[in-house]
Amino acid sequence: MQSTEEDEVIEKFENMGPVQIPAWTKALMNPLMSNYFAPNLTHLEMHRSDVNMIFDCLDVVHLPKLSHFKIPGHFEDHIWKMFQNCHRSHEGITSLKIMPLHSDVRDVQAIANIVKCFPSVTEFEMILKCLTNNFELLREMLNSFRDWRLAKGKIVIYGVVCLDALTAVLEGLAGWRGLQNTVLHFKGGFKLVLSDRVRDAFILCGSIRHIDMCEIQMDEETRNSFGTFVEQKSLSISFTRPPLDDGFSRFIRVLKELWKIPSPQ
Repeated sequence: MQSTEEDEVIEKFENMGPVQIPAWTKALMNPLMSNYFAPNLTHLEMHRSDVNMIFDCLDVVHLPKLSHFKIPGHFEDHIWKMFQNCHRSHEGITSLKIMPLHSDVRDVQAIANIVKCFPSVTEFEMILKCLTNNFELLREMLNSFRDWRLAKGKIVIYGVVCLDALTAVLEGLAGWRGLQNTVLHFKGGFKLVLSDRVRDAFILCGSIRHIDMCEIQMDEETRNSFGTFVEQKSLSISFTRPPLDDGFSRFIRVLKELWKIPSPQ
């Protein structure tokens, strides 16, 4: 007999729209999820460590109204591990959000399978940490998403620490059908040098909605040249710096909150 807590979660999973599956043990999850039917479920969020348990019922037969699928996790698993048991197709899923690592060729193969299993995705958000030095694989991995006709895309990439990685990302995104509706965020510092390949890569992604480059270093000459280049090619690119987060700054923010001191305009 199942506990009251488990009964409540199952009832919510069956009858409500959005639901977040708790971190149950595998012994409990497997019998519940192997052939599960939830006719009214629209939004599903599962931790990356549990997600492979639901793939046996991740289709329109078992979850006919499911449209939003989110797999949170702080860069804890590779893409191929997160989707290694994904083999059913769900044409109803239109929104997918993931937060994986990327490191090897198995991720390329996994993404081709993801696009095949979820062919109707129009809203995609991926926060990716790149650990590979094989930039050809990085390019190929990102290019594997090209067939989705995205109405809204957001890609945040950590670990871009050199120009080869930068150009691989841009070249990988260049063929996306939804590029004009996609925002790209680079997180991580490196020194930008305007080589011909870098220029060509930015031009290839010229139709992208916006590119935000955080903590990118440039000397004054490069900054001026890049500004002219962006203006001439009508590119949507911005440079931002993260807020200062030293101990003194945190102390000041706490004081302002406690005393409701307005920040200077």
